[in-house]
Amino acid sequence: MRKKFNEAWDYFLGNYRYSIRGTKLQFLIRGHIEDQITMRINSMDNKCYIDGECKLCGCLTTALQMANKPCDGDCYPKMLSSKKLLKLMCEGVDLKVWYIKDSKFVRYEMGK
Repeated sequence: MRKKFNEAWDYFLGNYRYSIRGTKLQFLIRGHIEDQITMRINSMDNKCYIDGECKLCGCLTTALQMANKPCDGDCYPKMLSSKKLLKLMCEGVDLKVWYIKDSKFVRYEMGK
């Protein structure tokens, strides 16, 4: 039951953010969320970007990037709190999984 609620919330939130982004109401999107949306767009798989939908789950990519959930294809992590995002930007690696390079989320791979 909780999983369905979270999926519905992510769907609502992604579409809400998408509908106000670029309008006079964009100020309602907190700065650290806006930064992550931009990084998510920069990080997404090129095929998903061109097709306008996730190749794994079929969600519209514009709303999916603005939701709190992570990409199922490992393009970007779940939305981070402002503190976690700042830590990731300053220290580099979050839980040894993600780092930011050239305004993109990059998944850390052991041995590379």
